[in-house]
Amino acid sequence: MSPPQRLSDGQHRLIDRIRVPMHRLFGRTRSNQSLRDLLERIDQGVVAIGRDLEVSTANTAACRLLGAERLAAGDPLPEPWPAFPLRRFAAELFEPQAVGRTVRVSPGAGRSLAVTGLPAGRQGSAVLVIADHSELERLESADRDFVIDAAHELRTPVAAISSAVAVLQGGAKDTPDERDRFLEIVERQAARLGHLAHALLVLARAETGGGSLSLVPVHVPSLLEDLVVDLQTRERVEVEVSCPPDLRVLGDPDLLEQIVSNLAVNAAKHTERGRIKIVGRRLSDELAAVEVVDTGAGIPEPERERVFERFFRGEGSEGFGLGLSIVRQAVGALGGSVEIVPGGAGGTIVRVELRAAPASGGMLAGGS
Repeated sequence: MSPPQRLSDGQHRLIDRIRVPMHRLFGRTRSNQSLRDLLERIDQGVVAIGRDLEVSTANTAACRLLGAERLAAGDPLPEPWPAFPLRRFAAELFEPQAVGRTVRVSPGAGRSLAVTGLPAGRQGSAVLVIADHSELERLESADRDFVIDAAHELRTPVAAISSAVAVLQGGAKDTPDERDRFLEIVERQAARLGHLAHALLVLARAETGGGSLSLVPVHVPSLLEDLVVDLQTRERVEVEVSCPPDLRVLGDPDLLEQIVSNLAVNAAKHTERGRIKIVGRRLSDELAAVEVVDTGAGIPEPERERVFERFFRGEGSEGFGLGLSIVRQAVGALGGSVEIVPGGAGGTIVRVELRAAPASGGMLAGGS
């Protein structure tokens, strides 16, 4: 439970304006069918109680949010949450100097409720309004995560562009071959920024429910070919690719690029032989897999699931612990799965399973 949150002056004025007419309406609920109908149409739970903490009126939403099968007139106000004394909170609404206030309650299972108490007036009844803020808080959390993810992912291409510009300013611009090489890096990383921005926006929409992804067939060998050039230049690691020439998966091209890129960069940081391997293969008519293999020390079994948690870093790891978290979110948005399996001769294999696309078809993303 969070500490009680005082209402603003504006909320107090609103409460003062609605309290008396609401109490009057509740006083006539036994004969006021229209009020009952009105209360049944709202998502918030509404409960009117007397000084004895017995229910005068409650709508169906209140029963659901309070975990009660029914709340009839004369029933005692329930005590549904061990961590929050609802009856004591309600009793305080009858004190002479009581003011309206709101508390946040977390009943568990990721739920978040806001319980607002309207103090008893001359009418003798207090009112509890219970709102389920779980979805709102999930969306707010997704927004915060998006900002963190964006900042994390933008660091690499921005740093690469900055480094290339610094080298050019340091004299490389005067040598045609060097100038062209570093300008190519700037061009490639600028394009990567565009792909990254699209991927993050697609992921944000998927996480917040702002729209379903439009999945298209993506030619995996072409996707990997483009990534290898960037990885070998940026990470200075040898990348071996093994993939059937006709392998295609259903996905979003930019999102898939971020998935494989994050996995490959993570593998490059932990490999011990300066070499990683990316394997694409068809598992069945409906399923395909992309695996990224490193030759590092491997991941202890207790950490294999936790490495996908936001900000989790294994022993000896550097960075902010976001790359694999982003991978899991992106794979989930594509309807796939990701897991870590131990390498046969040490190291780690990260396997991403996605829906396979037909081996041939029309226009394809990521090459033809």
